[in-house]
Amino acid sequence: MIVIALMVAACGGGDDATSEPTRAAESPAAEETVEAPTEAPPTDGTDSTSATFEDTVRAARDAARAEIDEAEQKIGDDTVELSPEQSLMGPVADGIATIAAVMTDYTELLESLDAPPELAAEIERHVAELRATITRQEAATAAASAGDDARLTELSDEVALQTANLVAALDPSYAEFAFLSPFGSDQGDFSEFSELDEAEIAYLEGVRSAQNEFDERNANFGRAIQRTYVNDEALLRALYEAGAGEAFAAVQTVALELDPPERFADDHARWLLLLEEQVRLDRLIGEAARDGDRVGFETNNIRLGLLGFPEATEVDPAFGAALKPGSPVGRSLELDEGVPEEPYLFDLFDILFVHQLKNPGSLFFAASDDPGAPAPVAAIIAATGDEVVAAQVATIDAVATLTPPDAYVTDHERILRFFDEELALMEEVVVIAKAEGEGGDSAATRQALDANSGPESPYCGVVSELSDEIRPATDVFFDADAPFCKS
Repeated sequence: MIVIALMVAACGGGDDATSEPTRAAESPAAEETVEAPTEAPPTDGTDSTSATFEDTVRAARDAARAEIDEAEQKIGDDTVELSPEQSLMGPVADGIATIAAVMTDYTELLESLDAPPELAAEIERHVAELRATITRQEAATAAASAGDDARLTELSDEVALQTANLVAALDPSYAEFAFLSPFGSDQGDFSEFSELDEAEIAYLEGVRSAQNEFDERNANFGRAIQRTYVNDEALLRALYEAGAGEAFAAVQTVALELDPPERFADDHARWLLLLEEQVRLDRLIGEAARDGDRVGFETNNIRLGLLGFPEATEVDPAFGAALKPGSPVGRSLELDEGVPEEPYLFDLFDILFVHQLKNPGSLFFAASDDPGAPAPVAAIIAATGDEVVAAQVATIDAVATLTPPDAYVTDHERILRFFDEELALMEEVVVIAKAEGEGGDSAATRQALDANSGPESPYCGVVSELSDEIRPATDVFFDADAPFCKS
């Protein structure tokens, strides 16, 4: 389950990203706090207060990691039997609740200890970020319990970004013994890219700093959009006051000051071009929020989603990691040992890779799932439908140009049939939305969207039918463990 793997990794889980959460009631973390061990003072001449504090925190952190690992190991456990009435989102919710409980106990321990004065600022920053993450975990538990996969994905991304921000902010010497996630593994110090020189690392840190500008503003935006509002005007006013329309401009300001080394010159140029369009659309989003224009607000958000990243498959993986830890930008196909290096697989991966960055099939649903206030979905889809459909057609055309070897013909035809089926449904929704018009209540449009979601959707049909042989190239988009396909 991609969503929960992101959530656990950001909170401090182990290396297995395919495990299944335990239920909160079964986890010791749901019933008891992490106890600080009793340590004898050091006798090696080190400061006893600092050394004892570090040892205490390190032991508590290791205990918390073990608790989280235990929960994580049950994510995706195929031996768990559920009745037909049960949803996999139930265990998912329980697993996230377990992780939140462990984090709460660890945070309370940090607050209770008598820390050395030189670490006070680090601990205060760490605790504040942990509390913010716990709040998101609690919201994620509610989203999973409600079967809201879109909201769960959004919260997972927020937690991952917040974790990256915290890594950038904490002193490495403190983070090494106190940070819940294995520090330096995949959280933003670029240690996996051992070939980088000092100038390249400094540049990537600048890219991360620019992205942090976005994350800080997006966090305020996310908190505002989670609330319930009496009408569109109240929702948009809150979003405008939270900084709608400002995030990408802040990123651009930092990015323009960076001097990329030769290795990242092309990536930097692509990024600046993308930022120009992102700033333009974001400015329109801010203006729409200011003017109380819900349709303009939503349509330009959809257009932001359609941007993707220019030549995404050509991006240096280190640059992609700087933009966002775990980012798909810059990823490449990695085949298991023994799998033939078939050019078709690499070409298919690249197409699906670019498609999932935009994922046009999900954009209509995003417009209808806003928790703050019901959106005029028909007007939004009528305004953007042709653009979203065009993105889908581009993917179909790209896949159709490939010539699969005999071993992959059946899978290739099934993938094309999926995209054609989804395109037909998208076109149907657009026709209904345009007929319903801006003045309608969007009932018919919402009904058409609901009929094409969940386990009976074309997506859930294809993920269960693709062969294991082609999955290395298709897992980037077709997630066989998608929770909404098993509810």
